[in-house]
Amino acid sequence: MKKWPMELHKHCVELFRTSPELETIMNLNDSSDFHEPQTTKDLYLHSSIRSLDPRIADEFFEKANIQDSFSTVVQTLEGFVSDDSKLWNIPNLFIPSSWVHARQLIRFTEKNANFMVGDYRDDVSQDLNAFLKHWLNSDNTNLETLIVRGSCSSMEELFDGIQTSRWNPEKRRATYVSNAPFQTIWEYRFGQGCRFLNLPSFWPNELDCSDAFDIVRESDGLIASVKVDISAFFMFVWHSRFS
Repeated sequence: MKKWPMELHKHCVELFRTSPELETIMNLNDSSDFHEPQTTKDLYLHSSIRSLDPRIADEFFEKANIQDSFSTVVQTLEGFVSDDSKLWNIPNLFIPSSWVHARQLIRFTEKNANFMVGDYRDDVSQDLNAFLKHWLNSDNTNLETLIVRGSCSSMEELFDGIQTSRWNPEKRRATYVSNAPFQTIWEYRFGQGCRFLNLPSFWPNELDCSDAFDIVRESDGLIASVKVDISAFFMFVWHSRFS
């Protein structure tokens, strides 16, 4: 029975010659709909009550080819996804639960990500410093925005060995324009069930980079603005500086 939705979708695509793009809502601990490799444009993960073994997530992403975005709100894991997980290949990730460790951030080389890492009591300044250095020495031109929810208490450790500068209005605009596709998320509210919730990808004050620190990648001159605000790290890459 659980295979029917996927089979019906496949049949309709073939019959009516429509776009095969598919948006999926599902529960990770009941992923039998993905009995074989399946391509979907966006996937919204329904939350289960209990935490799951991260190997279940790794196995799921081996079968799910998610082309645009993956989001979950409160689904928790008993550990972290693996360094080799196909999760890292998804262009846009919204995971405000501890699915990843801060040291794994260098695995993400796609467009937009919103992560919570580890425990809020764990300071991740050194891991974020390693990520910034990795980006500065890479040829990654995909990254647009990165949010990391975690304790970053030491600006000295965050920028250790990294040259920074304050905002120069001749080099970029003050406010970043985001294309992150997280305006719609799937949420669960006790007593109300599940529903789609429309929210801005960023609040206006988060996109204000007039007080951010800028770093410049020497290989291509790409500028990124970095700011820390209330246990959240923000990184905005300026692919377009004035438009």
